[in-house]
Amino acid sequence: MTVRRALALTLALVAGCAGPPPVAPARIEGPGGERATLLRIGVVLPLSGSEAELGREASQGVELAREAFEEASGAKVSIAVRDDASLPGGVARAVEELAEGGALAILGEVSSSRTSLAAEAAERAAIALVAPTSTAANLTRGRAWTVTTVPDDEQAGAAAASLFAPRSKVGVTYYPSSAYSKDLVEGFARGAEERGATVAQFVALEPGPGGDASTVAERMASEGVAAVFAPIFAPDVPALARALATRGSFVLVGADGWDSAELVSDGAKLDGARYVGHFAPDAPWAATRALVDRHAKRLRGAPEAIEACFYDATLVVLEAALRARAASRAAVRGEIAKTRERAGATGVLTLTAGRVQKDMPVLRIDHGRPVFDGVVKAR
Repeated sequence: MTVRRALALTLALVAGCAGPPPVAPARIEGPGGERATLLRIGVVLPLSGSEAELGREASQGVELAREAFEEASGAKVSIAVRDDASLPGGVARAVEELAEGGALAILGEVSSSRTSLAAEAAERAAIALVAPTSTAANLTRGRAWTVTTVPDDEQAGAAAASLFAPRSKVGVTYYPSSAYSKDLVEGFARGAEERGATVAQFVALEPGPGGDASTVAERMASEGVAAVFAPIFAPDVPALARALATRGSFVLVGADGWDSAELVSDGAKLDGARYVGHFAPDAPWAATRALVDRHAKRLRGAPEAIEACFYDATLVVLEAALRARAASRAAVRGEIAKTRERAGATGVLTLTAGRVQKDMPVLRIDHGRPVFDGVVKAR
């Protein structure tokens, strides 16, 4: 895999990008006759099809952010949503329709693959695309109008390396055919090297029932490895934990692929395992508590990570649009790029040339449930 390079964008470059004429800010009458700016943004989501549940979580975050922003700012927000039906074919057209409809910026999509398609369309339309959940390591490369508000997989891998003791001997198990898994491994290897740790084993694991977790555990034990990084998905984690438990005591660490209800199906073997995620609803941060409380007033349970990521990203866009006085898409893109040390529900973030520098919460499995266990500071 190629080590990710941050884009060397400047506000002057963004302002110089070709695009449509400025979008005139709409004005509306407030209840007391005052004038307020109407901010128009667009959202592309999978609201039907195989990933409709993810789209629903994202739309909840967008709506809660709109509500919070209007209460705090007094501005009014118009959000146009387009459903891509969880399919790649409709993504570009959705972006085009939103741009043609006067959106100042667009949020979406949920998946990295469809976000990449949305980014291509946004570049052609000269409109900012803010990606709240896409962790692909190359999403913003060569794209002046695309911004991520979530750390990419290489950044997350490097963050996970900080959970291991310096100069420790560690092993890695990963999906050999997954770009997600490989990018996490690349970032982890770089982070481990910086900490003086030795990666003694790289062991491939096929996802699903075909995966041989016992072989992974055997090879880790044979090398005297006592700590394992497993950038795999939640359904495969319990089997790996069980296999490792038969071979001794291992420190087990994962990434955001663990963030699923399926993770807790074998809590006894997973207790003490940790992973670097994107959101912890019990984090002791004021912005996190504000989202959790707002969610509880309208919905059951706690917010999921997708909801929280879209909540923060929507606020970033709306705050930028307000600072730009809704003058033009280029002005909004420029203001988005100025986001610095913003305390959100998912952590403190700073945007640097399209790529985010962001704190990442650490979650620990305790009695079969993930709980907040600290933070890896942005680097």
